[in-house]
Amino acid sequence: MYFILFIITILSGIAGVASYIAGYVPPTAHYFFGLLAMSSPLWIGLNGVLLVFWVFKKWKNVFFPLITLLIISPNIYRSYGFNEPNKVNLEDDIIKIISYNVQVFNRYNYDTSHDSTPVDSMVGFLIQEDADVICLQEYYTCRKGNEVYNIDKRLKKAYPYAVREIFLTTGSYNDFGQVILSKHPIVYSQKLKEKRGGNFMFYADIKKGEDIIRIYSAHLASISLSNNVSVDIQKSKSSRLKVLSKIRNGFELRTKQVKPLVKSIQDCPYPLIVCADLNDVPYSYAYNHINSHLANAFEVAGSDFGITYNSSRDNKYLFFLRIDNQFFSDKNLRCLSLQTKDNMKQVDHFPLVGLYKLKKKH
Repeated sequence: MYFILFIITILSGIAGVASYIAGYVPPTAHYFFGLLAMSSPLWIGLNGVLLVFWVFKKWKNVFFPLITLLIISPNIYRSYGFNEPNKVNLEDDIIKIISYNVQVFNRYNYDTSHDSTPVDSMVGFLIQEDADVICLQEYYTCRKGNEVYNIDKRLKKAYPYAVREIFLTTGSYNDFGQVILSKHPIVYSQKLKEKRGGNFMFYADIKKGEDIIRIYSAHLASISLSNNVSVDIQKSKSSRLKVLSKIRNGFELRTKQVKPLVKSIQDCPYPLIVCADLNDVPYSYAYNHINSHLANAFEVAGSDFGITYNSSRDNKYLFFLRIDNQFFSDKNLRCLSLQTKDNMKQVDHFPLVGLYKLKKKH
């Protein structure tokens, strides 16, 4: 029995290291690398169990799972936040950033003729948080005929400066896209290339006091799986191939989209923060490509699992996903706190609230 478990230990160690390396290989080479990278939590868990087992049964074999876990330790810190909350002095010059995929404020999943609670709760949250900047993906506003969903008007007083990137307008007054809203003047903005419908990236240069900070809002391509994907997989071979095709297309699109974002990050002369719905896990190529140039706020200041996908809304089997992120330039910014507001259950994403501070110039 011990021999079989030893073989399993060796194989799980190889698979764990392979899944870690796969996250740095563009899935455009083959979508298998993307799938292998996604499996990283499985190998972390299995190697952890084997480590404990060998400690009590045959301690010399501890070496193999221990080395594996040390090699793939960056993925452990991406899976769980071990950070203690920082003490924040509100009198300091704090930069508060909210990123939130608002799923068009639940506009088409809720009957506002009877109750407008979800959108009121979301708008109320954004106003009460009193952030410096908010980045909203899957934004929606109705400029005529529906005051409840005239989000532009409702947020104007709290956030007087805005950059809106609208990719679709229906009925001449229903706008869909992304928005960066700010309490501070916006001195410049630009949309990046690699657009796919509502999935695109842009930034705004915010002037706070004497400093300029660049804030990116990014929404990368979704896999677009149906809510009944578990049923689809069991239906037939053609149905399974269709699901696999969607996953492969998602990998390829995100790999292409992240390139102009990273290029812009490299060329940026200012402190910067990227608010991104990556639609991908923290072990993926898209995540690693950005993280190779910026720090991730969850890894630095997050706690617990930091799950950002509200699976109770749609796909209940996807209860483990952290697909929304804030990245920042740690050479000139400190992340003091990152909170996932998982009490905000109105849509399929939870908002992230990050607190930052500029490092002193020497």
